[in-house]
Amino acid sequence: MRSRLGVKLTAVIVSAAVMTIVVVSLWVNFALDYQFAAYLTQQEDQQNQQVLRAAEALFVEYGDWEAVGPELAHIAMLTGRTVVITDPMGRVVLDTNRHMGGRMARHPRAQQLEAPVDAHVTHDVIRVDGRVAAHGRVSSLIRRQGVLSAEDLVFRDTINRSMVLAGVAAAFAALLVALLLSRQLVRPLGVLIEAVRGMGRGELEQRVELRGRDEIAYLGHAFNEMAGNVSKLEALRRKLNADLAHEIRTPLTTIRGYLEGIEDGVIESGPESWSILSQEVQRLMRLVDDLQELSKAEAPLWRLEFVDVCAILDEVAELTGPLAAQKGIQMNVAGRPSFVVKGSKDTLQRAFYNIVFNAIQYTPSGGCVRIEIQQDPESSTGIVSVSDTGVGIDEADIPYVFERFFRADPSRSRAEGGTGIGLAIARDIITAHRGSVDVYSTIGEGTTFAVRLPIEMGGSRS
Repeated sequence: MRSRLGVKLTAVIVSAAVMTIVVVSLWVNFALDYQFAAYLTQQEDQQNQQVLRAAEALFVEYGDWEAVGPELAHIAMLTGRTVVITDPMGRVVLDTNRHMGGRMARHPRAQQLEAPVDAHVTHDVIRVDGRVAAHGRVSSLIRRQGVLSAEDLVFRDTINRSMVLAGVAAAFAALLVALLLSRQLVRPLGVLIEAVRGMGRGELEQRVELRGRDEIAYLGHAFNEMAGNVSKLEALRRKLNADLAHEIRTPLTTIRGYLEGIEDGVIESGPESWSILSQEVQRLMRLVDDLQELSKAEAPLWRLEFVDVCAILDEVAELTGPLAAQKGIQMNVAGRPSFVVKGSKDTLQRAFYNIVFNAIQYTPSGGCVRIEIQQDPESSTGIVSVSDTGVGIDEADIPYVFERFFRADPSRSRAEGGTGIGLAIARDIITAHRGSVDVYSTIGEGTTFAVRLPIEMGGSRS
């Protein structure tokens, strides 16, 4: 896998370098063949115009085309051109190629001035005193489609060879860079692959050390974070299994002991024994019910409705009121801003009931449990705070409050503290409603559970 990635990366970089050289070479040839040719053509036009202006000046000076002929033929020979002058009626009055008088007749290269058939031609009028005296046609001794001279073609071939050499050098340099870059990229990926394979084999302590601030280093940090979370989840899973086994084993041991004692005649089969057995069976039933509720809380919500949180809290206060009164705890609901959320009324009621019940369980007689309702208009969030004046939670235990079967005070009996699943159920229900719950506590002063739920704008009271 690493080899394939390195080969692909090298091929991409080398191909990009070669393609760049090819494109540059084609563009240079285009510039030479067309743009430079256009420039030379423009220069030819300008020089042709200069010849015609010279013919115009000579005609003004001599006043006769026959007299102009030798001078103009000499200029044409020096500039490598042929000139044909016609009068306004179209009759040829001067042709430098055919004019054999004066020095032109004696020039040894006079026969070399014949313009090619497809020569570059410039037409213009010759004016004298503002009137058209004649028409001039100047033909360059170069082909219209062959503006580049032999020297120009040699220069272009030299450029092409240079571009080819530059392409080879660039491809070689790109190959070296690609090999170094692919090694730099593939090596940390190989480390990540080995770590992932280790995780797949169950080696959850796998970690990678990748330096830098690029995406691969960020991927390494993300992997380490994921591996840490997986390790924590695995530890929690094992703890959950152990706690669940312990929670089930305790009442079963009690039931088994009493049944064996009754069977052996050691324990008297009377109302007291059957009451104890009934209590242990009920504890098992509560545990099974809580586990079932936990499973429901973790499931997605399907039937959603608009729910008035204040109405739910009133019902929770009514349900938990007798328990608070029995323990001598004062209970009140403060703040009545009604806000509506979208969710399940029954599950939300169970979540708030578990939180309030937990507050009552851990608040001593004479204490107080306070439910306060607020709204945060900036974030469109409703806040429900459940505060008590109980024993508080140690700061080190707060991150584990919502874990299954967790008890901040291990010495507290299960009869007083419940099954240890209630807060886990509450947290999962609130999370399913796109909310959050935070815990603030001080030892000896009390604890506050702050539940935040998104307000459903435009919802009606259910």
